[in-house]
This record gives sequence, C-alpha cells and structure tokens, in this order.
Amino acid sequence: MHTSPRFSNADTAFNIDLPDWAVDALNSLPTHIPTVEARMATVIDFARQNAQRGTGGPFAAGVFERDSGKLVVIGVNRVMPFNCSSAHAEVVALSLAQRRLARWDLGASDLQIGRAH
Repeated sequence: MHTSPRFSNADTAFNIDLPDWAVDALNSLPTHIPTVEARMATVIDFARQNAQRGTGGPFAAGVFERDSGKLVVIGVNRVMPFNCSSAHAEVVALSLAQRRLARWDLGASDLQIGRAH
C-alpha cells in the first residue's frame, strides 16, 4: 500500500518578506539617515504604517551603520500575515540585514539596531 508523504517542500520551509509598501518605502529613503532621532522616527513611521495598512502589528526595527547612519534595512512585524511567531520585526530586520550584508554575525561595532513598538 502506497501512502502519500506526510511532509513536502511546501510545508518544511518558510519565507518571510516585507510587504510591497515597505519595499517601496525603503527605496524612497535616503541611503544615510544621520541622527539617531531621525533613524528612530523612520522606524516608528514604518511601525505605524504596518498597522495602518493591515500588513502586520505596529512594530518595526531598523539596522543602521552606527557612525555613518547608512541604512541597512528596516523590518516590520509579519507574525499574523504569515502565521509565524518568528516573524517579529526584530527578527525580520536582523535576518534581512544578515542577507543584505552576507554575514551572520551582526555584532560588529559599526552597526546599530533600533526598534519601535
């Protein structure tokens, strides 16, 4: 008797991406945001937009180069849309930063991580 497999590639992998509006918003930002206050205001705006647009909870996190203010990425909460408790804004931002920087260790002294909730 042949039974179908209990697991497939579709249910043994997951992918979390940003909503389209967030990608567009990231592309419209300057490459560098010079002050900590301006960086946090930007992250807070992403959190607000995420809730208002119904694409996740009111949470966002950003990764920047500490001294230059170079934007690495801003992530938003995607828990509900993806039914994935790992999709908190901080995890999304850190995971995307690791991918963009092609390194798993973000403990470098040149990075700054900010979050809003």
